[in-house]
Amino acid sequence: MPNIIINNYCNQKCSYCFANENMKDKKLQKNMSLSIFLKVLKFLKINNDLNVRILWWEPIISPNIRKFLQIANKWWFNIIIFSNINTETENIKNIFNGLKWIRINCNINDKDFYSDKEWENINYNLEALNELWINVIIWYNITDINKSSEFIFDLAIKHNIYTINLKITNSSLWWNLLIDNVSKKLWKYIFKTIKKYHKQFFIEFSCGLDKTIFTEEEIKYIKENTEIKLKFWCEWNIWKFDINTDWTMFKCFPLEQIFKNELYSTININNTLKNNIKIEDIIKVLNKWLISTWECSANKKIKEKM
Repeated sequence: MPNIIINNYCNQKCSYCFANENMKDKKLQKNMSLSIFLKVLKFLKINNDLNVRILWWEPIISPNIRKFLQIANKWWFNIIIFSNINTETENIKNIFNGLKWIRINCNINDKDFYSDKEWENINYNLEALNELWINVIIWYNITDINKSSEFIFDLAIKHNIYTINLKITNSSLWWNLLIDNVSKKLWKYIFKTIKKYHKQFFIEFSCGLDKTIFTEEEIKYIKENTEIKLKFWCEWNIWKFDINTDWTMFKCFPLEQIFKNELYSTININNTLKNNIKIEDIIKVLNKWLISTWECSANKKIKEKM
């Protein structure tokens, strides 16, 4: 189940960004070509994977986004897009009007991250996506546990959204830890949020949840009273990997440099199609050195330097 990176630049400057070099150096900014995208779709079809997952950095500002979505629609793919939806509402309508089988995972930061105009646009965009019958999930980026998450649930209620992903994926940067994934403050924050909102919302996580974060009593409460599936660290992403703009493949973009330095990556779309390499074979190669149910390799690297 690959994530497809169709462009490697963004329109935001988030505190947790692990790829801000591309924001500073425009020579590094790239867009996936139509020919590579078509090969990716062919690769998915051959492997009976009916999902096109488009993410990193901000795909809705790619000049090819509308064309790529139209093609995926014609090929009968289900489409998942990870987006900050921080753009003019007219852009949202132009991109998604008339398209089907699309879900958007909206990456939302704390409210004070946005200007008044940006926050207004995000609300308009959520309204527009509802009108276009686009399925929306809110992914809330937890970057400061001293700030209340209540606003994100108010936003969801306002726009009839009832799935919330509490995202602690980006807790690690190459030079610092924004949040320690095993801290007592973090698990108290998360469990308090779960208890308050699980009856009204379907709450889920991505990678980064530590096995030791809850007490036995809390785990019992979650299992007996909620629909939350508890998976830890990389368990959410065992079957996932990334395909870059240049068609190379790697396990996890935040760890791309480690991957390159270790000389593991000789896998790309051309090789997989030419040699009929299956998704399960790719996953075996990419997972064997990186996958962890204990702690993210990026976190380990940072703590070794601290």
